Amino acid sequence: MFDFPSQEIKPLRAELSGKAGKASIEIYLQPVHFPREMVEQEPGLNGGIESTIRLDFIELPTVELAELAGRTFDFPVNPVDGYIDGSIYLLNVHNPVDVTRISFGELQTDGLAVTFETFWNMEFEGDTFHNFNLTLDTLLLKVPVEA
Repeated sequence: MFDFPSQEIKPLRAELSGKAGKASIEIYLQPVHFPREMVEQEPGLNGGIESTIRLDFIELPTVELAELAGRTFDFPVNPVDGYIDGSIYLLNVHNPVDVTRISFGELQTDGLAVTFETFWNMEFEGDTFHNFNLTLDTLLLKVPVEA
């Protein structure tokens, strides 16, 4: 098993959709590139991986960015009621990503600063990587509601 190169995980942006009590967030990531020694033992890692983190069933009191600014919400881990159903698709499997805290920062002209405290359960579907914790900072945008 390898330690996932978590230092390579860099969010580009996050997008909020849905409604109060049942929101979703998708976190877009820069491609993750793996060290040569990992690629030599696990050829599926060659060329890096592009993916997103999908978070569903988020119990937020609102999806209005201005109303979320400056607020922090804590969440339990799966399977405790109120958990965020999160995952990332890597190496042909969905790996659970538990989000235990979302901290919304300052509202900016192009979105809302946001921090996600996460636990990546990489051992759930396979034995390639160890589990790890990771803090992700990015900009949250609201996806317009389709008519």
